[in-house]
Amino acid sequence: HKTMQRTQTLEAAAREQIGAAPKPGAPRATTQEEEEMADLQGNLSQVGISSLLVLLEMERKTGVLTITREGDESVTAKVYIRKGHTIAAEIVGLEEPRNELAVYFILEWSSGRFSFEAGAVERNVEIDTSTTALLMEGARRIDESGISRY
Repeated sequence: HKTMQRTQTLEAAAREQIGAAPKPGAPRATTQEEEEMADLQGNLSQVGISSLLVLLEMERKTGVLTITREGDESVTAKVYIRKGHTIAAEIVGLEEPRNELAVYFILEWSSGRFSFEAGAVERNVEIDTSTTALLMEGARRIDESGISRY
């Protein structure tokens, strides 16, 4: 019951942030081409990865979520989504972590940018669990590791 309330709260927050007009001075995509290609984009400091995945699941979206962590070393991840289900995930340029482990890895990110491009995903299903189960396991791992995202 508590998980469902948290999911609904995350979904409402994500919808509010995504639907909100950009704040004056808020960072924008670097090029007009990026703005035209991305169906949904934003800053991880405003909308967290778990909220994004819940929203995409609830809306049954299909496409690729690209997330770039900013900092000393920029890292990019791609999460492949079909009809709301997370079917595969990877860290660009790395063999590991992949799929579930890649999702758990990126759930720790709190700064960076994301973009979602809707469209057919030509990818085999490599993650055979629900988004909710992925997020719950990711939260458990973060709690056990003692990592503070805030």
